Amino acid sequence: LETLIPDFRGIQEQINRIIEAAPEVVSHNMESVERITQKVRVQAKYRRSLGVLETLKKGGMRTKTGIMLGIGEHKEEVIQTMKDLVSVGTDVLTLGQYLQPTKKHLAVQRFVHPDEFAELRQIGYELGFDYVESGPLVRSSYHSEKHVIAGWGRNKWKEETSKLKSPYFDFDHADVNAALKTFMNVLSKHISIRRADFDPLLRNAIANTLCL
Repeated sequence: LETLIPDFRGIQEQINRIIEAAPEVVSHNMESVERITQKVRVQAKYRRSLGVLETLKKGGMRTKTGIMLGIGEHKEEVIQTMKDLVSVGTDVLTLGQYLQPTKKHLAVQRFVHPDEFAELRQIGYELGFDYVESGPLVRSSYHSEKHVIAGWGRNKWKEETSKLKSPYFDFDHADVNAALKTFMNVLSKHISIRRADFDPLLRNAIANTLCL
């Protein structure tokens, strides 16, 4: 069960009622960065929302929030907001493209490139979030069934980043070792130098070439 809540104007008693109900995930959306919060959420206060998330976390809740991009924020401000969220223990973060619902709502300032969403996802995990959902079509409910599982997103990210990254190749250590072994066996049949002598040198040379 995930519960999406307002900030309750920061009233502790109402926040405590949520904690007592003990849903699996409690979501309170920040929506935007501090500088434009009041323009995006007229009655909201950035610091008050952070306080709500912090109170929930201290009460033992798994906490979640969402931010819309393309509404006038700067990338550096998004990263600072992410840092603020980590500082209050937020577990799950969703980042998605803002779309104007009606002409009465704020206009879209820019359409964020998927590569930027991917970069922010990486930054989010590096900052310490347990789960980061980031992409143009992401909304707070996107893949929400996975948000309740502690460690699922972070473990998935660790699996992705454990692969060796090279400008030319994408493989893991097992692939590299198997290829090197085969190559050295073939090479040793055609040159006089002992394998024990050239093994370390060859490995270092290939590793440096592939930026491993």
